[in-house]
Amino acid sequence: MISKSKVKIIKDPLYGYINLPYEILHVVDTPVFQRLRDIVQTSYTSLYPSAVHSRFTHSLGVYHLGTLASRYLRSDSLLNRFNFDVQEYFSVFEYACLLHDVGHAPFSHTGEFLFLKDGERTSLHQRLIDLTKDKILESEISNNGYKAAPHELTSAVIGIESFGEKLKEKKSFFARCITGYKYTIDLDEEKKFQNCLIELLNSKIIDVDKLDYLLRDTYFAGVEAIQIDYQRLLSNLCFVCTQTNSSSERESIEIGFNKNAISVLENVIYAHDLERKWIQNHPAVIYESYLLEVLLEHILRDKIQKDNIDLSLLSEEGYVIPNNEKIRLLSDSTITHYIKTLDNDAFAEEYLNRQIRKKPLWKSESEFNAIFFNKEQDVKIITEELENLEKYINTSGGPFVINMDNIEKCNKEIEELKEKKSGDEKNKSLLAAREKNKELMEILLESVDDKKNNETQIVIKFTKQFISGFSKKEFSTLKIKFPSLEDSCNFGDITSLLKSSNSEEKNLFYIYVPSWRNKSSIKNIYEKLLNFAHTVRLEKDRSKFSN
Repeated sequence: MISKSKVKIIKDPLYGYINLPYEILHVVDTPVFQRLRDIVQTSYTSLYPSAVHSRFTHSLGVYHLGTLASRYLRSDSLLNRFNFDVQEYFSVFEYACLLHDVGHAPFSHTGEFLFLKDGERTSLHQRLIDLTKDKILESEISNNGYKAAPHELTSAVIGIESFGEKLKEKKSFFARCITGYKYTIDLDEEKKFQNCLIELLNSKIIDVDKLDYLLRDTYFAGVEAIQIDYQRLLSNLCFVCTQTNSSSERESIEIGFNKNAISVLENVIYAHDLERKWIQNHPAVIYESYLLEVLLEHILRDKIQKDNIDLSLLSEEGYVIPNNEKIRLLSDSTITHYIKTLDNDAFAEEYLNRQIRKKPLWKSESEFNAIFFNKEQDVKIITEELENLEKYINTSGGPFVINMDNIEKCNKEIEELKEKKSGDEKNKSLLAAREKNKELMEILLESVDDKKNNETQIVIKFTKQFISGFSKKEFSTLKIKFPSLEDSCNFGDITSLLKSSNSEEKNLFYIYVPSWRNKSSIKNIYEKLLNFAHTVRLEKDRSKFSN
């Protein structure tokens, strides 16, 4: 248990005064943790200029909520039946709350894809297994297909490497809290208890991490969101025991809530839905992230000369790049500095100069649905062909943009394939694919710029249509305790909000064009894309008939 005898008190705009025991302050004051002051929490500033809060303040907020959750759960009578020291687990859980984001990349989620080597987590997983010496974890990662977010894996690694002495023999539990990797092998009461605390920091539904960012993001963005009474919610946390039909587990122990938290639980989901649909999925936010992704990849490859973010770049010791410059404690300002040094880079110019930034043809999911109303099959075909086009353009190593250069490159490949005059089916299939790629690019470019200016570029970004948090199965099975009932109830059985949520993910894409584009672009693109989809569908039907 973390000592509360000596504390430093800081003021937070959400929670008032937060107590930081000196053991925690020793972590907070290190360069590794202070780096988070220069990691922006969200990518919302293109919409909400005041949303400049950092991972530093968010981490302190999650720590505070974690200590509140610990305090309320420590009084649960269920703990009396355990014959192991629960206090050590609560202490490590609180450290995990504090350090859960210590490994974030520059610009938070926008940059974390660069932690992966060849798109895989293998090296990060192996590093975590070596640090924790947890052989069971190795089996569980393989058996359960565990795929934590890259920043969660790096945070667990950095947390153990930098502050392992504070975790003692609980390093694996610490890592699992951050990554959400629950125990699944040889479950005893101790592991079931640990799983409860793991879910309290990293779950698919409600945890202290999500709770803080819902409160903090809307506050700093200035969004008039639904009020969340976090004190009422956390004070109603409890452990719930239920009998199971499983031969390997006769009794489960889960995190649940007393019935007084039901209204707050619903508000949490409403707030989460609002942020996801209207802020995170806004096309301006999506496009800003796209620009940063392209620039981050460029800077890492050409300036730092690495394929992915090595954790040494985040360390106090740092990493010496080929020009003998040392980079340490890599953060947003490091990347911004390099962006400003890029000459004749269209993406850097567009990022720095908002006057020339591309605009989406439609500005919301609702407008997309209105434009393509009752055209689900056509949208599916268009999306598939756009994704095929993205794969083709990405083979050259460049970003997915539609311009005259890519059309000419595609046309050259078509001519080369025609010259082969091969009756080979593979050659025919490739020729048909390239002709379709070219046709689609020409449709998009001509609809925006019929003069085919060499500098005109179009960007396509894919996403999925919003699905409410109420549709998550995990919410339906969340345990609620009523004092008048012996057994707990499932949240989905006692609220009507979860009844009509069998939604399927639908396709959604945004087309970004130069701000000077013709006002009739939407109508032109809409009509030509539908004609294109109709032609593709006829070709598929003829192919099926001939076979």
